[in-house]
Amino acid sequence: MMIEVAEEKIAVNEIRIYAPYCHHHATCGVPGCFATPDRLSNKTLPWYCNARQRRQNSPLCEAHGEDARDEAPSYPPEEPPSNVHQCVGDCTEHRHSNKVFQPDSFCRLPGCNRLRQTKEGGESEWCENHTCGSYLCLRKRSDRQPSMTTCERHSCGVERCDQAAQGRSNFCRRHGCEADNCGQYKEAQSWYCNQHECQRARCLNKAVPGTDHCPRHLEESRKREEEKKVAEEREKEKKEKKKKESEGYRREPRHCYQTAVVTPLVIVDEDGVRSEYAREPSPVCRRGGLRYPYPDCLDDAHTGRVHRGYYDRVGNNRCSRRSCWDD
Repeated sequence: MMIEVAEEKIAVNEIRIYAPYCHHHATCGVPGCFATPDRLSNKTLPWYCNARQRRQNSPLCEAHGEDARDEAPSYPPEEPPSNVHQCVGDCTEHRHSNKVFQPDSFCRLPGCNRLRQTKEGGESEWCENHTCGSYLCLRKRSDRQPSMTTCERHSCGVERCDQAAQGRSNFCRRHGCEADNCGQYKEAQSWYCNQHECQRARCLNKAVPGTDHCPRHLEESRKREEEKKVAEEREKEKKEKKKKESEGYRREPRHCYQTAVVTPLVIVDEDGVRSEYAREPSPVCRRGGLRYPYPDCLDDAHTGRVHRGYYDRVGNNRCSRRSCWDD
C-alpha cells in the first residue's frame, strides 16, 4: 500500500522520462486507455486518442458521448525503451505513444532515433529533420548542401544554391524568372530571363509580350523609325527635285533658257576685235512657241570653242553678233 502511494506521488508531482505531461493530461480521457497526445495543442480536455475519438455519426455531444466511444483495452501498454527520445517543453519532436514500439515508425536514416513525420499527404519514411520541407512532400531532403531543407525536386536547379524552388519553377526566387508562369533561369543581377527581359543593353525591365523591348524602349524605337522614314522621304523628294532641275527646263513667263548653258563664250567679230560675254545666253530658236538653245551653238558653248559670230535662227546663215533675239 505504501508503494502504491509512493508511485502515485511520483506520478502526480514528477514527470517520467517517457511521459512529458502530468497525469491529468498524459493519457486518454477514457478510463483504462493510456495513450498520450502527440504534442501540446489546443485540444479540448479531456483529450481522447485516435482510437477512442467520438464517432462522426454519433448524435451525442462530448459530455454525453461516452457510449459512442470504443472500449479501452483492459491492459496498460508496455513502457517505451529508455533510449527513445521523449521531448518536453517547447520541442516539436513529441512522440505519439502508439508509434514508439513499432520499428518501422522511426526515421530510416542510420543513427537517427526520431519518429517519422506525418503530414496531410501521409506518413514520410523520414523524420521532420530529414523530410522535405515542401507542403505535402514526403521525400527525403537533398544531400547536395548541408543547409538544404527540401528534396531535389523542390530545390533550386542551381548546383551551388541551397534555397527551395519557387512555385512551379525549377529555381528559387534569386535564380528564377519573375514573370508569371515562367520557370526559366535568370542571372542573379536580373529580374527576368532572356525571353522576358528587354533586349536593350543595361535594361532590366520586363519586355512587352510579343516584343523584345520594354514599353519605354519600344516607344523610342517607334519614334526613331518614324524619324528615319521622314528623313528618307525628304531625301527622296530632294533627289527627285534635283533630277527634274537637271533634266528639265526652268520655265518663266518671258523666256525659257537652260541654266546649264550660261557659260563664258569668246566672241570674235568680223573686224577681228575679241570680246568676252560671260553671262550672255547662247542663241536660241523657237519650237512650238518656246525658245530653246540652238543645237549647233549649244555644243560649242559646252566645249568652249571660238565662234565667229552666231548662226541665224532660220537658215544657218552666219551673221554678226546680236545682243538680243526677236520673236
